[in-house]
Amino acid sequence: MVSLARRAWVPRRRRLETGAARCHLPRMPLDLPPGDRGAPDSGLLDAYSHAVSGAVARVAPAVAHVRVERARHGRGREGSGSGFLITPDGYLVTNSHVASGAAAIEVTLPDGRTASARIVGDDPDSDLAVLKVAASDFAWIRFGDSSGVRVGQVAIAIGSPFGFQHTVTAGIVSALGRSMRAQTGRLLDNVLQTDASLNPGNSGESRFDARGDVIGVNTAVIMAAQGICFAIASSTAERVAIARPIDVLVVRRDRTLTTLTATPVESAPRGG
Repeated sequence: MVSLARRAWVPRRRRLETGAARCHLPRMPLDLPPGDRGAPDSGLLDAYSHAVSGAVARVAPAVAHVRVERARHGRGREGSGSGFLITPDGYLVTNSHVASGAAAIEVTLPDGRTASARIVGDDPDSDLAVLKVAASDFAWIRFGDSSGVRVGQVAIAIGSPFGFQHTVTAGIVSALGRSMRAQTGRLLDNVLQTDASLNPGNSGESRFDARGDVIGVNTAVIMAAQGICFAIASSTAERVAIARPIDVLVVRRDRTLTTLTATPVESAPRGG
């Protein structure tokens, strides 16, 4: 590697060239004047950066780190994940596999506030859960329309990978309409595939677009791969999060019916 780097060192090679020979050589990237370096892409990259940072500024105050305690065999066991607030009075969406079976739940917000939370809705078949945080006056975000999502568009997330709270990652939507099995064995339809990083602790975080609208909820990753992550579409998540369980039967691809047993979240904002 060292020898290759030395052979590619342009300034050394140019000392051996005559001025006349140099005139007939193509200009190498290192020869570009400072104002020309990266000029063709600099505008695009700058626009991308502004889009991501602007969306993050809108969404970040509504993102929470979720810490869970479970009692098993007489001993406490801790876990963690992420979630996002969908109402100003403290209704929060996360994954069922993050919150299910919790003996105690605590959420931490970017402003440093911590509060206890309880499960008010749990649907393992869609891997979604709704928590009620014991506080109020929260920042919140709304569900977008996942039917308008296109392959290649920006997909951003904020979560707590390995406990590093409020970490931002960004990528693109890699594919639409994927299907996968929930932990219960049920088939999840209309799943988004993205390449933005997903690690332990990211479960339950929102995938949002450049406007700051939620387009999906992270649920799974193929650990042996790189950049193959899956999110429950926002259209599914919104239906599960705000529907009255007595009124809604979820019809799945295998033609079975499932009723969500959850306290209705009447004040949750509908997308739009």
